[in-house]
Amino acid sequence: MPVHSSQGWPLPVRNGPDVDNWLGKKVRKEIPSLPCYFVPKRMKGRNLSGEAKESWRISFSHVEKKIITSHGNKKTCCEGKANKCCRKRCLMLLKSLIEGLKQRFPKELDPLCSYHGKTAFLHMLSIRFDDSMWALQQLPACFLLLLGALEAHTRAGVLPHFFAPNYNLLSGTVFPRKAMSFLLHALEEQRREGLPLLKPPAPVSPPSLSPILTSSSPLSANKLARRDWRESEPCSLTTGVPQVSALGPLCFSDTSTDKPSILTASFR
Repeated sequence: MPVHSSQGWPLPVRNGPDVDNWLGKKVRKEIPSLPCYFVPKRMKGRNLSGEAKESWRISFSHVEKKIITSHGNKKTCCEGKANKCCRKRCLMLLKSLIEGLKQRFPKELDPLCSYHGKTAFLHMLSIRFDDSMWALQQLPACFLLLLGALEAHTRAGVLPHFFAPNYNLLSGTVFPRKAMSFLLHALEEQRREGLPLLKPPAPVSPPSLSPILTSSSPLSANKLARRDWRESEPCSLTTGVPQVSALGPLCFSDTSTDKPSILTASFR
């Protein structure tokens, strides 16, 4: 349900996000005029009251998209190949790491979601606001700083909502201390071991050719190919990156160009 801009944003978020140093004047003026949305979101837990069952969540997803798209404090950032930055790649890597951790530890990290990573990323943009701090060749270093920021938020148990800073996304009521301790340990382990969840799967040797392709059959090449297609046994893929995954296009881009890659950097 949208809240029209004429009504203004709700009081807890009326001051707007901290974007003065890293967004242009035009974008900063445009953001408060955008509507916010209320999305029905039932709270977790049993024996909820009637009000709790009818709870709503304020969504700024479209505003966040606008901010991330218009991320530079200079108009030229990411408008040409010569002015590319690594902001979006850092966010993609962090989201992929969070998704990998949730798949590996679904029960222990049930409260964790990609929005925690996005919020840490937005706070980092407010601190590292100059475009030169996000140069494309600095991708490994920038990502490690972003990962360190998420670790610091987890260690302190404090991650303020970017639009409503009085609301803590890591408060004990929504993110139990046991899960937070587990998350901190998992993040530290990933850093210590060189981010194994972000590494592409190891290549495997191709299967040996079917005997039908090496036999001295009098059939022509076309008939041989058709016969092999009909009679070969089905096989399953054992390696690769899903086409629709967040890491898929990034892996392809980073491994098919000579640009520095977070996946091949050495970590200390």
